[in-house]
Amino acid sequence: MELGTIYRGRWIRLLLLLVVVAAIPGVWGPWTGHAAGMPAPVFWEPEYEGLRNPDPEVRAETVRQISVTRDQNAVPVLLLYLGDPDQRVGLYMAQTLGNLAEEDALAVLRMALGDPDPNIRWRAAMALGEQGDAAAVPRLGQLLQDPDKLVQNVAANALTMIGTREAIDALTAGLGSTQPSTARNTMNGLLKLGGAAVPALASILGSGNTQARLNAATVLGYIADPRAAPALRQAAADPDADVRAEVQWALGEITKTTKK
Repeated sequence: MELGTIYRGRWIRLLLLLVVVAAIPGVWGPWTGHAAGMPAPVFWEPEYEGLRNPDPEVRAETVRQISVTRDQNAVPVLLLYLGDPDQRVGLYMAQTLGNLAEEDALAVLRMALGDPDPNIRWRAAMALGEQGDAAAVPRLGQLLQDPDKLVQNVAANALTMIGTREAIDALTAGLGSTQPSTARNTMNGLLKLGGAAVPALASILGSGNTQARLNAATVLGYIADPRAAPALRQAAADPDADVRAEVQWALGEITKTTKK
């Protein structure tokens, strides 16, 4: 491929991304039930035409083909259509962006975490998690309290996939939430992280939030990492009876592990 052709392709992608960024949320918000009414981007290729088809099967197949060919030039187009009303098409888009998005597209996806449309929020969160985008951690942490439970769940999964210390801290911050779904999602994420989450969980045992201490003890019991034993023994004198009981159970699980 000639160098001039490569440069032209990069400029086209950049211009498309600028169009998308300028349109947030004006372009992403107006999905009303079918893709055919969406405007075509300034630059368009015939192989992307299926994204505007009213049949979700056609749109899904178009996204699958983009994923198979790993067409980087399609990234801005996928961003433009991230609000597709069909959940399966949206899932494919999120997964494809998670494989193909580069830094300029990641910046757009981070902005999309604040979109009014929950479908766009969870799809952006999934793509950023697939990319392991550490820069998205603060906004993903905020989504753990999102009014939409699917957004909460995907945000927790994204933080788990990113797995940095900051991501773990964002998850532990949700342990004391009054929303059961938030606490459950954060607990599941921390459990998947296993030993990497132990130091942060151990520190929560000394917090002033009773629910957070209880949930931290529960997760530590399931992880059963001996490194948590000193903090758990100290927490055995917790002023809350439920926390004390959970701490004793967690210590018992660690004892079982060390005897194997």
